[in-house]
Amino acid sequence: ASGQQRLLTCIGGGQRNSPANHKVTQLDNLANKVYGDLRLGNWGESVGALGEVVALDAWMLVWPAYNPATGWSAGDWDNITVIEFNSIVNTFEAYNGPNAHTFKVGVEYGDYDIADTDADGLIDMVAMTNASTVTYISCASAPCPSQASWTAGPIIDIGDYYGASLKIADINQDGDMDFVIPTYLSVTSLTGASGNTVTSLTIDNLDDLNTVQIILSDGSGGYHNPQSMDVGRRPTMVLVGQFVGGSSSALDLAIGNRDYRFQFGNGAWWLDTKGCFPDRINSNLQGLGGCGSLDAVTIIQLDNEDVGISSMSASPASFNPATFLPTLGEGTRNVNVTVSNTGLNVIGKAGQPAASLTVEVSVKEVIGGNDTVVYSTDYATPAFSNCGGGCTWTSADYDGEGLFWHQESAANQTSNGEGYEADVNPTDYMWAGTMYANSSNNNVLESGYLSWQDEAVILHDVDLSGSDSAKLEVDLFCTSGYSTINYVYSNGAFAGMLIYDDSCNIDIYTDDGGWEPVLYQGGYDSIRIAELVDSGYIEYTRRLIHVGGTNYSWSNFTDDSALDLTEWAGEIIDIRFRFRSGFYGSVGLVNESRNTQFDGMAFDNLTITKTVTQYGQEQVVQQTINLNNFAPGDEQEISLNANFVNNTTYIISGEITATSGFVNADDTNDLTRFKTTVLNLYDPAVREITSFEKGQLYAAGQMAINVTAEHAGNTLVDFDVEATIYQAQPNALFTNPCKDLEDFEPSNCAYMFGDDGDNFGVVIDDTDSSISNAIVPGNRPVFGSNAYWFGHPDDGYGDDWNESMTLQEIDLRNMAGDFAYLTFDYFAETDYNRNSNGDIVAVNEFAGMEITWRQGANSYSGLVYGSWNDYNENGIQGQNQTCEDIDDDGTFDEVEFTGDHGWNVWFDSEGVVKSVTLDLTHLVIQNRTGPSNTWRTECTSMEGAQVTLTFRFQSNSDGINGQSGF
Repeated sequence: ASGQQRLLTCIGGGQRNSPANHKVTQLDNLANKVYGDLRLGNWGESVGALGEVVALDAWMLVWPAYNPATGWSAGDWDNITVIEFNSIVNTFEAYNGPNAHTFKVGVEYGDYDIADTDADGLIDMVAMTNASTVTYISCASAPCPSQASWTAGPIIDIGDYYGASLKIADINQDGDMDFVIPTYLSVTSLTGASGNTVTSLTIDNLDDLNTVQIILSDGSGGYHNPQSMDVGRRPTMVLVGQFVGGSSSALDLAIGNRDYRFQFGNGAWWLDTKGCFPDRINSNLQGLGGCGSLDAVTIIQLDNEDVGISSMSASPASFNPATFLPTLGEGTRNVNVTVSNTGLNVIGKAGQPAASLTVEVSVKEVIGGNDTVVYSTDYATPAFSNCGGGCTWTSADYDGEGLFWHQESAANQTSNGEGYEADVNPTDYMWAGTMYANSSNNNVLESGYLSWQDEAVILHDVDLSGSDSAKLEVDLFCTSGYSTINYVYSNGAFAGMLIYDDSCNIDIYTDDGGWEPVLYQGGYDSIRIAELVDSGYIEYTRRLIHVGGTNYSWSNFTDDSALDLTEWAGEIIDIRFRFRSGFYGSVGLVNESRNTQFDGMAFDNLTITKTVTQYGQEQVVQQTINLNNFAPGDEQEISLNANFVNNTTYIISGEITATSGFVNADDTNDLTRFKTTVLNLYDPAVREITSFEKGQLYAAGQMAINVTAEHAGNTLVDFDVEATIYQAQPNALFTNPCKDLEDFEPSNCAYMFGDDGDNFGVVIDDTDSSISNAIVPGNRPVFGSNAYWFGHPDDGYGDDWNESMTLQEIDLRNMAGDFAYLTFDYFAETDYNRNSNGDIVAVNEFAGMEITWRQGANSYSGLVYGSWNDYNENGIQGQNQTCEDIDDDGTFDEVEFTGDHGWNVWFDSEGVVKSVTLDLTHLVIQNRTGPSNTWRTECTSMEGAQVTLTFRFQSNSDGINGQSGF
């Protein structure tokens, strides 16, 4: 399809080798109506005789729907039209003729597929995805020319994912059709506060690997639960075929991954281009891993019967702020092994032999080892190789535009290399850059890289056999940028940007696992770190203007910082050094004044070492588990105990050592292992005072103080908890009582608030006889007096509200005390969504607080998030007034949000009146002074300022607004 999307179908007729009988047939008008996809398959004719060319009919998913009586018109999304091929006139029938059949599957639009389930040459099954389900129709005896002859099957659950595409195939070769669905988004079913059900696409898996769901027929008209296979970041399409194995073995899958662009509600975009993944991030930016859409195809080899170890961990482990990794403490710990049915058949079902397997866990103390250098080169002396006939270099040009990797000689280097230039290295090294003449600067040669580079050098057949651990030591240079496509709204406002990340990658290849990354460094990394801290999402962005790239310069991955190859110990691997750039490059830009001259990727002093470990004490524990109706994708976890000693390194391995009652087809997933060093961490912590709520009133007397304390470390420790109570006598900020209290009651004082006067925010006495409190829980007065309502206790509020109420200015320039508190009582009943766990995941309508303040001649604005408690009494931090993450766990420890259920807005007071106490000298705000790319979260004080506070209530346009409001 191209240009006008005209579909050209080449049809054979007559003799197979007769060119005169071949012609091109054009489906002019119909093809222009195709919205989704096209399949070819025989609709209602017999299969041609042997030696004839069988003409296949065209199955098209079209929208809007075609109605034979009215023509093209708005209709069902899943409108499937079958255009029959007429062998007599050797062409397709007219799209609106009597032989154009239109029917529906019965769901909203998704991807679809067709299948011939009984191999008679006629299509008798059509299936379509609908968000997180599959719906199919079939006919018992083809041909099935009318809608009435098709029967709908049961709706099949995909799982908590959004299906990207669909393929029908007999995956396990048992004679029944199965479904294969690549997925790319999480699907969450939410319950609204008004009792409505909302299906929400969430971002839970935006920074994770996604899955392909395999749904197998159970042979009796039903289907097993989906079996999930991890693939790339965005699996979009799947091809099913017999790649390996015999004719009766399970089919295999080829998964195509692509980039998507996701937009958040505030207009920011998730930038899903090359993508890095967060579990390899540490504090010094080294090892910012990336297995997003780096390579676009994933191959999954499937087996009918197979079990494997899908994960293994040791617990309890605690977060170590020094390494940013989970760390074991000494003592008896659990080694948790998860065994999965990675095949396609149920193991141990009724009528089959009893099935079982044995899992063995080995915990070996590392006391030394014998290191063998497998390969080493410094590009100044001849390379050393201990690989036999292996350890040979080749190059790969993935973009077809020339190879730039070369050995850069010291003689070619300048004498004034700077930190972002590769030639600060005084010796020879491998470099993916070039020297390029700047035509606008007298053709001066500039070092850097061009746009759209994608090349690699690969060290083949690195022999790690006989080892149980290995490492790669290398001096690596990476200084790179990124390029952006900016999108704007029609009014010129920034909508988002698509980012092409220039990246330096090191990957490992094995025959079983394909290419797997061990290191990713990209030009966008410095922004990723900032976004991770600020928003929690690495690929998120909200800034139109960024820094130009990330400068790693030369980094030494040696000794304890060496890249760990233990995962591939005992194997023969390939190691790839790959550099990729986007559409800018660092030299050769059209506007050459913008050349950054970043040098991209280089490496030097490469050494690969394998180790045969010398072990001390070894602990071996086993457990046999019985497998009863162990369905595809099912998991079973066992926990075995072992003892660990402080400051000791261990290699922990888990292995399936024996199976019974089934064929374990693939032994490559039966063993896993990892290395860890035990370190005692002592970290007692006080998490919460649970016996008192902030701002509440309590009777005088002796009262218990209940405190939640926990040990956030990993080793037994004794500690005491002490409570200190401070007594303070508050004074009203103003001497005029009319300025101290706004109770919304009639009095001689003027009201202290102002609004827009449109009567969408009004003062109401909910005890008045005219008020029935119709939609207030219990139909009772809420305040029993006058109060300011966004909404009404009888009929709530409407759609698309954006209403505000502003208090008079509060002058904190001449405070006599230490603190200044604003307190208010509130009632909130609005619309929000809960998931199946009861967690609130979306707030649809709410009230928030805006703040503006003046200090001298300067004015500022922001959003109030809550209060901060200066636990360690060290005051406001830094020039940017950042809040503190004391234990480096990604959460501001001193922040307390003022809203409901841990949010920073008010939407559900749980049917009662609640109180808020806001310390204006210890505020948490989002400072929105200036352009949006400068907004930041601050812990600040309003002392010395003139402050104005505005309550703003907002509702959306979904028609669900029967709650009372705020």
